[in-house]
Amino acid sequence: MTQNEIFEVEEIKESKYAESKFKINRPNMVILLLILLLASLAMNITQVVNQIGLSKFVNIVFINNDEKLEWAGITSVVAIISLVSTIIITVRKNRQDLVSKSRIEWLQVNKKIMAQYLKDVNYYPYFFQKIKILLEENNTLTFEIELEDLQKKIQENHYLLLMNLSDNPDNKQINTCITDCVKWINNMETRYNLQKNHFKYTNEPVTNLLKVSRDYYKREWDKAKQGK
Repeated sequence: MTQNEIFEVEEIKESKYAESKFKINRPNMVILLLILLLASLAMNITQVVNQIGLSKFVNIVFINNDEKLEWAGITSVVAIISLVSTIIITVRKNRQDLVSKSRIEWLQVNKKIMAQYLKDVNYYPYFFQKIKILLEENNTLTFEIELEDLQKKIQENHYLLLMNLSDNPDNKQINTCITDCVKWINNMETRYNLQKNHFKYTNEPVTNLLKVSRDYYKREWDKAKQGK
């Protein structure tokens, strides 16, 4: 980094949240739970059969006193299986609906904060230099107050984004990109004081965050639709 350049970061060619790198598994948990419940029921039936014998068990459950097939027993078994399946499916659907609704609401709020943050950070270099020149020419506090307001707005959204995103290995890239934007704008004061005129800059921190956040929210949206 030369004297007339500000803090920069390397361009991210592809975010770690790109769809090609994150394939969401969709295991059928309903079928899995149903199999486990049926296996447990089968084990219990097996224990009973071992105790009283298969022939006696069949006679008790499926044969009536007239030595005819007892449909009530068969109907009961089917009803139990159907009831268990319905309960599992209903519980799973309710949970998915709740998770999906909460996650979609979170995404909508957070995306608005991110969009505002990106817009303000991207605008900051131009606004900063403009205000600095006006301050030197007019020596008025009005422009400085405008600049401070923008700085406060950026800082507030910076903290909001970090608070809304967990500090875990999966979120490391997007959290780093968010913080890089603040480092980028904070370094402008130093560069401007050294150069005393327009300084060179590129907007990699902004483009990186845009790329990463777009893939991140796309992935989270896909997960939300699945109730995950």
